[in-house]
Order: sequence, then structure tokens, then C-alpha cells
Amino acid sequence: MDLIAVRRRFGRIHDELRNAGKNPIEAVELIANLFVATGDERERLLQELSPRASHEAALVIQEASAAAGNGAIAFQELLVSESRNGLGQYLTPLPVAQLIAQVVTPHVDDNTLVLDPFCGSGLLLEEIGRGNNARLLGIEINGSVATIAEAFAKLSNRTYRVHRADAFWVWSAGEVPQADICVTNPPFGALATVAKHADLREAGAAPELIRMDAIPSELLGLDLAVASLKEGGIVAIVLPQSVLTNRSWRSYRTRIFSKLRLDAVVSLPEETFAPFKGVAKSCLLVGHREAVTLPHSVPYFRSASVGYDNTGRPSSSPSDLPDIGTAILSGATLSLARLDPDGTIAFPSTLTIESRRATVALGDVAHVFRGKNPPRDDFFEEADAPWLLKVGDLEGSFVSWRERPRCHVRPQFFERNIALHLAAGDICLTGSAHRPSYIGLKVDLLDELPDVGAMPSGEVLTIRLRPGVSVDPVELLFYLRSAEGYGQIQELVRGSTGHLYPRDLSTLRLPVESGFDRGEVTKLYWEAAAAFRSYLALESAAKARALPRHEDEVASAG
Repeated sequence: MDLIAVRRRFGRIHDELRNAGKNPIEAVELIANLFVATGDERERLLQELSPRASHEAALVIQEASAAAGNGAIAFQELLVSESRNGLGQYLTPLPVAQLIAQVVTPHVDDNTLVLDPFCGSGLLLEEIGRGNNARLLGIEINGSVATIAEAFAKLSNRTYRVHRADAFWVWSAGEVPQADICVTNPPFGALATVAKHADLREAGAAPELIRMDAIPSELLGLDLAVASLKEGGIVAIVLPQSVLTNRSWRSYRTRIFSKLRLDAVVSLPEETFAPFKGVAKSCLLVGHREAVTLPHSVPYFRSASVGYDNTGRPSSSPSDLPDIGTAILSGATLSLARLDPDGTIAFPSTLTIESRRATVALGDVAHVFRGKNPPRDDFFEEADAPWLLKVGDLEGSFVSWRERPRCHVRPQFFERNIALHLAAGDICLTGSAHRPSYIGLKVDLLDELPDVGAMPSGEVLTIRLRPGVSVDPVELLFYLRSAEGYGQIQELVRGSTGHLYPRDLSTLRLPVESGFDRGEVTKLYWEAAAAFRSYLALESAAKARALPRHEDEVASAG
């Protein structure tokens, strides 16, 4: 079968259906139904298509059925494409699915029961089922997506059953079978289930979760996955990295990781879920269900590339996940995270500064604080009012203090927050952003402040060196701007999007010796600062001379 031709046929059918007014999921579901249906039902579905689409469908059904594996690949690529266009986050990204299969399938034989309680389109079950006769079971709450999974199974010539139900309700009803292996990517975000807290408690959900008014689905999904395993069973689960970093979930982590022995944690790069409109910071946990005494060390891996960029296009760097999979299988322990009894997880640094030279914690030499956003009524448009330094003011160079919308606050608000007043020599950086990679990307030293004073917004963190320390502010600035400094900052980012907290930034390690000529660098920096201020003054003078003439011309023309 010509795989490229089949891909094109799938695309043309889908385009015809979209042009006929169907939304992305309706179009994919109808294509899926064409492969699940037989006889009169298939003929009925073909008649719903335009003559052109019906002809394409008949050909692609014939060609895909002749070579099931390639047909599945072509259909899978359609799913990947449409998941970016509104189908929804029903796919585990293919490179991640392949990594999970790589580390799990050595433990699979014909008697193995593999469960995916949030199977979506069935991609994980498809990857796990290659080359074996394992028993494969998926649970999927969305009927349309379950149809897609069934079509996927038919195309790939796999035998797996998709149970159309709410996995949390199935669990609370005691109907989730004990599996040898659980592979899954549960929904991230708010909980959507008909299961009641009391029923979940009876099913064995952790008390820490039952006490929550709204249980995060990622935590409940992890709980379900572990509960569904036989003793010694294997889990491979994709989760937001906040599951490992959120401080309010520490007691839950103590409980879950006392009965789940983690074999590996893989931190996935930001672009992993970007094409699928998912969370930015995600990870893969691989482990066995067995009792664990904390503290416990876990092999920890950081992926630098999944093979595509933030738009889903192939990147210049190939995926490093196959190499990580090989390292996990070999038992490599080059880098270890530590699970402490209080539920705190200490992640290893990828940086080498500690092995090369002495370091000091940033909090030992500096005070770190977050700014504050004023209420709507406390923004002020008068140019002589105090400034609010916002993320957009940071340039990774010098702060120009140019007028922009909502850049001033009322004097009363400014005086109420005297502890947040900025001073020359402070270093400011982004503390919150929609994407984690933006955190720490722009770091500025305040060489000059407006006469009326300034304070940082709630999205800006400020570092103020303590009196008498030997660290020079310019030296600190350039370390934070370095690849090493930015890398450390990125390791401290929390949350599904991007948040950096003062107490975390305070743990950043600074080299005691900078490695460059401090005096020469400092001299050059302040010369650059003076040149920048001179440029701004000259530009303002030019503008002042030009605009009055322009305004006079406009008045004369009127």
C-alpha cells in the first residue's frame, strides 16, 4: 500500500467533511465509523458523504484494510493533525507513547492485562500491543473518541476493548480490573466525573484527595492507576509536573510514593504538549506497586527534545526519548531525585557548577521578593505618579521607563507598599508567564529609577543584594543571564504554566567566583548604561523638536 496516498485520501475525506459543516471531532468520528461499520451500516455512512468523499472513502477503506499497520499509521497522523485543530487533547504525543512502550513492553507477554483508564484514541494501547498478544483494555468517557479508538484498533489489527464510561465512576463502583500494567495519560485540570466523594473513598481513594472539595483529575488519575495494579504491577503515567512540585500536595505524595516505587521520572520539554493545547510542564512517571520507605532516590532524566517544536513541526534536534528509554531499561542512575518523608521532591541539577567551584545560595546574599498588582482603581494615568514595573518593561538589556498603558499607580497605593519600593541596583526578572521558558528569559539590573519612584508588578521578582556581601550586582546580573543561570532558574519553575516563587529562587546556587574579570565587566556595563541613557535623552530631544512643528502643520491645515 502507498502510505503517502492513503494519508492524502484521509486528508481529502476530512476536508470534505469539514467543508460540509462538521466540526473536527465529528469529521474524524465519521471517518472512524467508516472503518468500524460493515455491510449496510457502512453503505449508509458512505451515502452521507459527498460523491467525491464517498469515492475517496471507498478507496481508502480498501487500501487501508489491505495493510492494516500502515492504515493505522495514516489514521494516527490524521489524529495528530486534528488534535491541534480542535479535536481536543485525546492523544498522548507519539514520541511519549513510544517511550512508554519502549520501557513497558519487555514486561509484556500473552497473559498480561494492560489497562489504560483514560485511553482517548487508543494510541498507548496501540503502541503497547505491537508484536504481542497482550490483553488490552481501555476506558474512555467520550463516546466519539471511543469510536475513534475502536477504529484505530481495527486499522492496526489489534484486539482491544474500549469500555465507554467514566473511569472514576467505574473505579468507585469497584469495576476496574486488577491489571499487570497500567499506562495512561489522565486528563489535566478540573475534575469532571459523576463519581461521588463517598464512593471514591470506599474505592480506596487517598484521604488527602477526599478532603478536597474539587479533586484535581491528575491526582485522582494517579491514585486510580496505582489502585488498579496488582502487587508488583507496573505503571507508566504522564502527568503535569506540578504533581511533583505543588507544595500543598506534599502529604498526598508521601502516601502515594510510599506504595509506588518509582523506577524513573522523565521531565518532558515544554513543547511536548504545546501542539495539543495542553500543559507546558509535564513528566512521565514509571514505577512498580510495592511498599517503599522514604526517603527514596529515583533515577531522573530531563528530555531536551521530543523531535518537534512548539507548533508541532519537526525540529532540528531529534527526539532524545529513545536514548532515555534505553537508559531506564539499563538501570542507569546518572542523576537522582530524592523523595523525602514529608513529600518534598528534591530534583538534581543538570549544572556542573557545584563540581567545578564553590557556590553560595542566592538567599544567603540577597533578599528576593515578588511585586504586587494594584486594584483597578489604583492604576493612575498621571505621568508624575509612581511607576509600576511590568514584565513588558523588562528588555534583557536596560529598562527605559518609557510611558505605556497602565504603568503608573496612585501615590497612596505606592506608599502602602513601601517594602516593595525598587532601588537602583535591584535585579528584576519575570516571575510568572504563560510558558515556563519565558521565566528568567529577561533579567535586568535597574541602573536608574524615575524620580517619582517605582515598584514591581505581581509578575516580577526582584533580587536585592544584602549590604556588605562580596557579590557585585553586575556579576550577579550576567550570571543570571548566562545559560547556566537560566538553566537553574528553569529548574525552579513550578506549575502547569510558569511560576517562580521567591523562596525557590532563593535556593539558586551562585558560584563564589564568577570566572571573568569582574572589574572589566563592571566597567563596560556602566559605560553601556551611560550610553543607553544618553541615547534616550537624544531621542527625546529629537522628538520634542519634531513634534511641535508637526502639530503646527496640522493646526494650519485645519
